[in-house]
Amino acid sequence: MKRLFLLLLALLPVLTASSAFAVVPSTLSYQGVLMDNTGALVPDGNYSLTFKLYNVASGGSAIWTETQGTVAVSRGGFSVILGSAASLSGLAFDVPYWLGITVGAGTELTPRVALASSPYGLSLRLPFAGAVSSASPALTITNTGSGAAITADPLLAVGTTSHNGEVWVYGNGVVGAKIQNIPGQGGNLTLFDASGITTTSIQPDGNGNGGYLYVKGGSGGFVVDGNSGSGNPSVSIYGSGSASSFNTDTTGNAAVQLPPSAISATEILDEPGIAQGHVNGVVNVPIGSTMGDIVTVTLFTPAAGYIVVEADGQHTTGGSATATADYAYIQIDETAGGGIISGYYISGYANGLAGTHTSYTYTPISVRHTYYKTAGTYTFRLEAYGQQSESLVNYLSAPTITATYYPTSYGEVTTAVTQEEANQFSNVQRTTSAGQPGPTGALQPAGSSESLLVDLRELELRDAKARALAEKAHRQLIEARLAEQLAKIAKPATTTQP
Repeated sequence: MKRLFLLLLALLPVLTASSAFAVVPSTLSYQGVLMDNTGALVPDGNYSLTFKLYNVASGGSAIWTETQGTVAVSRGGFSVILGSAASLSGLAFDVPYWLGITVGAGTELTPRVALASSPYGLSLRLPFAGAVSSASPALTITNTGSGAAITADPLLAVGTTSHNGEVWVYGNGVVGAKIQNIPGQGGNLTLFDASGITTTSIQPDGNGNGGYLYVKGGSGGFVVDGNSGSGNPSVSIYGSGSASSFNTDTTGNAAVQLPPSAISATEILDEPGIAQGHVNGVVNVPIGSTMGDIVTVTLFTPAAGYIVVEADGQHTTGGSATATADYAYIQIDETAGGGIISGYYISGYANGLAGTHTSYTYTPISVRHTYYKTAGTYTFRLEAYGQQSESLVNYLSAPTITATYYPTSYGEVTTAVTQEEANQFSNVQRTTSAGQPGPTGALQPAGSSESLLVDLRELELRDAKARALAEKAHRQLIEARLAEQLAKIAKPATTTQP
């Protein structure tokens, strides 16, 4: 048989670039003319032709093969549809291909034929860039199967340097989600309910660097502000019945705003607490006119409230002597040293029997004082100093001091204060008691004694008013910020396809 040559080839590419376009035939029209090695057309008849596609011009292995056993050849010409016997859908046609043809059991004709594009097919070359002005979508892809209509690997870029990108996700004809880049703000994700009402929005924080999350719920919402204005995040929850907020811009009680009575006493830290100091032995009472520490206690209070300080022990005085006086002034105080203050206690004896004697007096003592304090750490001391007509025994056995914190009061809290402390109160009750004149060594100085009594609830009320004003101002600030953010994300009740 004479050697055959392929004289003329014509490719009509009706093959799609991807099998995702399942409604378009994945075939390729091809025509050619067969001649022998003398240039004469081959006889008319049916021939077996094998077609192969390669990704190289010569050598290599075929990436697709198809044999058509009865190709009609007339006057040397033939026409076939490649892909009619072996599907071409597995080829992406995104790189150059070469076609090799074999007649019957012969060798593959050379050279291989380079596939070319049709003129309008050149518009689909990669990287593809198309531009159109249309009120309808420029491209619609439908996959009636279970697979994705579009797959992008490794990323999907939407928008350009001159146009802000938007992705709309529909459900039953209504926009359910939007991903968009808002000029001057940045990326924004908005979710809608079935009626097209905004339910959730995630976007950059309008107050500065940070993020912003808004979730609508009924007549209220949930807001997370990544930068509440000072670089710190805040969380707000509000509804028709109440509102709560957490703001890391502030500390202490101002950092958390909850509705009144939202937390019961068993759920909070600010319930009664106790601290205690104790000496397992005896402590000598310093003799003189300056108070010395007997035992101290330190208490931390988590919030403003009352501190009741109580101390007890056994005061021992006396000994073998001719003395007629041996006693002590005992009190609770915050300041080390100093002299006696209003509300002191006296223990011991004066004007004892004259002459030499041997005696000891054992007296239980109990001292109490109440304070109103803001949150903080405080130290209280049981202190005393003694008076004697000569050296004798004067000490306290097993002294104990206990400080108990109470967050609130349920009635009057009356206590004696110094003149300096009384200046904090508008209502001060002054009481005067008759003095008890006596000889040297008397337990009580001669003359009258004045006490200043106040109700500590006045401090509690003042503190509550100050906190209420601060909380009101803080809530107004949160509401203003919330209104600003809601105004930014306000959307129409319904949306339509762009």
